[in-house]
Amino acid sequence: MKQVTGTSSLPSSNANSANSERTQVLYGPENTTSAILKFLMDVDTKLDICADSTWPSVAMGIDVFRNALIDIKKRRIMRRYITTITKNNLSYCKEVMKIGELRHLDGIRGNFAVSEREYLASATLQEAKLLQQVIYSNVKEVLEQQQYVFDSFWNRSSPAELRIKEIEEGINFGRTEVIQDPKEVQHLFINMIKLAKHELLLVLPTINAFYRQERIGIIELLKQTAERDHSLNVRILTPTNDAIEKKLLTIGSGNEQRDRD
Repeated sequence: MKQVTGTSSLPSSNANSANSERTQVLYGPENTTSAILKFLMDVDTKLDICADSTWPSVAMGIDVFRNALIDIKKRRIMRRYITTITKNNLSYCKEVMKIGELRHLDGIRGNFAVSEREYLASATLQEAKLLQQVIYSNVKEVLEQQQYVFDSFWNRSSPAELRIKEIEEGINFGRTEVIQDPKEVQHLFINMIKLAKHELLLVLPTINAFYRQERIGIIELLKQTAERDHSLNVRILTPTNDAIEKKLLTIGSGNEQRDRD
């Protein structure tokens, strides 16, 4: 029996065909480096990479990987890179920006790359060192899933230029994010009220909107916050009726409530 070392293959049901879909786990720097270089060489139209803060040092600090990525730029392939930009990897990130579009996203864990027909991933990277293990796949469903993940991260990320300016000049540009989970929205809303120092502005479009906020405890929280800190200016813009007018008066005479027609 012939023993194969260095790889572990998980073939699909049509593995007998010449171009069979397959997923492989490769071990050892020699095997992983060969797989990565072949992956990069086979890219035709686009390359998407999402990786943690160590990746820039691997991509730019190891000659064979840097040269392969430079070659991809010369071939005019669309290149999108996401990583967590920090003070420690700033110089490497600036090098990455010369060879592709780089964006920043906090808290990335894991590392993967997607081309138009292949996928590579590695759980961990070490600074400027070759990889010990990678996962390869050309299974269509895997590619579609990972492309969706990448696109989601890309839409949430911010331009590298802004993040670098934040680090170098101490400027906080803030962020804009669409939050879809109602529980998370409510949690953030409550925290914003609790953390307010000077002013709270609340706009409610309808009477029913006021009652919805009352049911989840927002109106009572506003009242407690205003009572706790008399210097806090609470301003509410909402349509009213007699019942709502009475409730608004309990928030405090020093605060402002307006009827919104």
